[in-house]
Amino acid sequence: MYIKYLFIALFSLLILGGCSSENRHNDQGSDHEHNATVNLYTYTASYEVYVVADPFVSGHEGHIMVHVTRLSDFKPADKVEVSASLLVGGKKIIAKKHKGSTPGLYILELTPSGCGEATLSINIKSADTDQSATFTKLTVYKNEHEADEAAKAQADSHPNSIAFPKEKSWNTDFATTIVDYQDIGSNVRSMALVEPVPSGERTLAATVAGKVTILDPHLAIGSPIAAGKSLFRIDASGVAEGDMKLRIADAQAEYARAKREYDRINAMMADKLATASELSQARADYERAAALLSSLRKNFGGGAQSVASPIAGFLRSIDVTNGQWVEAGQPLATVTSSSMVQLTARIPSRYSADMKNISGAMILTASGGAPISLNELNGRILSHASGVEAGSAMVPVVMEITNSLDLIPGTYVETMIRFGRGKQSIAIPRSAIVEEMGSTFVMVQINPELFEKRQVELGTTDGYFYEVTSGLRPGERIVSKGAPIVKLSQGAGTLDAHSGHAH
Repeated sequence: MYIKYLFIALFSLLILGGCSSENRHNDQGSDHEHNATVNLYTYTASYEVYVVADPFVSGHEGHIMVHVTRLSDFKPADKVEVSASLLVGGKKIIAKKHKGSTPGLYILELTPSGCGEATLSINIKSADTDQSATFTKLTVYKNEHEADEAAKAQADSHPNSIAFPKEKSWNTDFATTIVDYQDIGSNVRSMALVEPVPSGERTLAATVAGKVTILDPHLAIGSPIAAGKSLFRIDASGVAEGDMKLRIADAQAEYARAKREYDRINAMMADKLATASELSQARADYERAAALLSSLRKNFGGGAQSVASPIAGFLRSIDVTNGQWVEAGQPLATVTSSSMVQLTARIPSRYSADMKNISGAMILTASGGAPISLNELNGRILSHASGVEAGSAMVPVVMEITNSLDLIPGTYVETMIRFGRGKQSIAIPRSAIVEEMGSTFVMVQINPELFEKRQVELGTTDGYFYEVTSGLRPGERIVSKGAPIVKLSQGAGTLDAHSGHAH
């Protein structure tokens, strides 16, 4: 029994000691080139994290190249701090920063200690968020040869793969998306009237009668307007009841009286000669008088009233001319906020029964590019009627979008209203499809720098999304923008996608 335990103890020591002894042996006697890498990737709430690392070998310093891509635009995350650590055998090893890092590509150095299963943690810190990516069930090997062979066996490969390095995707219009089910129905094209949202428009009006002066001689419809910018001045000095100097003098007198009364009652409160309600009323009168005087001094000077825009936007209309006499309350101009606009499309009444199945809408740009969905414009459908408009055979559909397209209120834009059919199918955007010799393909991601050109069969379409009847599975990630550019890299075949990176 003693001999059995002694054998187990000696065998354990041999295993533990083998990690370092075999390492030293291979360092001295091997001249074989080790160039395999470990490729890891995952997705956080804001980033794609793609790691290309030297295989982990105990006692050997290796490089960890962390590619951090913003999911919002698939460009390099250039305003973040990246750190890494490796946990092996209960011991955490902190990676050191390498001077070769560039925006989006963060190179770290790490020397593992001990052998066996390990966990790599990547931390990404920005001014707004702190996110982590964790890779488990990794291995720290005893020597470079063993690590290299294991990395080669686990390498991503496919006979129809295309290498497309991150440096290329960062410099083109590129994005990926997850394949999922969608309701692909029919669509109806319609011209939609562009209008400002009701809450985003302000009418500037005169508060007194007088002669108006347009302050900017170059002011014209469409001119950009800053919030608080004075556009008009109304000279009311010739109007007895509207004499601004008299109004300011009266306000000053009222302010002085209200202040004296407030100070008097406040002093009486100390001797309990006034009530709390009397003090509250005196304070309210004083604050009201102060506010009125401040407003008059701000908006009037030399018997004239200044009219400013309360919002930023652009000038939609000018309703007066320079030197015109205006009455109190008369509109002077309209300013429209340019951040949001409302679209009203009208579609034929034969679709009125399908209104309950509206699933979305798209905007067709004048340039003829791909349709832009409401989701891409942070938009939504506000309302749709169940019946036709009076005197018309059309049914209105009202939408609201962020005006990143710089649409001008009063003009029209072509839209495509989508109707669902109540059937879920695997669907991909039109921009993901590449045609070649009569066949259709998509670029399926193997890892963020390697893609498979895969043939697919398509079914019905709504003009933006296509049903996929074979060739794809839900959950796979495909190139949704830039697929033709990836295809052009096909000549690289299965070349190492990161072969151009500096180690």
